[in-house]
Amino acid sequence: MVKIAESCLNVLYQHGLSSAQFQFYFERAKNDLLADDMACDAIVAEVMQSMDDRPDAATLFGLLLDEARMGIENDSPYGKAFLENAQKAIKARIAADAFEPLRRLKIAGLYRRAGLPVPDILMLDPEGESAADEIPMPDLDGVLAALAADVEAEGGGAYEFFSGLDEMTAGMPEEAKAGFIHHLMGLDNPFWSAARSIGWCPAHH
Repeated sequence: MVKIAESCLNVLYQHGLSSAQFQFYFERAKNDLLADDMACDAIVAEVMQSMDDRPDAATLFGLLLDEARMGIENDSPYGKAFLENAQKAIKARIAADAFEPLRRLKIAGLYRRAGLPVPDILMLDPEGESAADEIPMPDLDGVLAALAADVEAEGGGAYEFFSGLDEMTAGMPEEAKAGFIHHLMGLDNPFWSAARSIGWCPAHH
């Protein structure tokens, strides 16, 4: 089953998410990918290693999270199995110090995007971890600018920007999220100015 995960990633990489080739392959492979723990582990490993350099693994993981949610809603056993396997794989890599804390934020965002609860293991303040001492926070101005640039490049507007902020903060504990939002409120950005004007913020979206 690891091979089918690798093949699916290769088709996605070569042809793109919206291609007929990938859509056909994914429809045939998705139940196997959802049900098999080794395939899930392989995908989580790829997400851990290549989320920035090769985002295809994160894209595939996000698709499977969405399929898992729909499976749970439709009483399919595949959805529950995938979520359990994914959490085991993530937990094992965090325990082995193979999962950079900031990467948890991005993966937590995939859960939020799929409409699923963010697992506790992905939060930046699990028991026994000192967030202040061990987690290097990103350049907040740079993060906001990058998000705004991505939204604008894709022709999106305020809604897409707000959704991106909501996903970005999905894995933050409330104290860190409040500090992040407080900082953003002081920045000069048209999207965030629009958010302030309607009283929107990710913590209460």
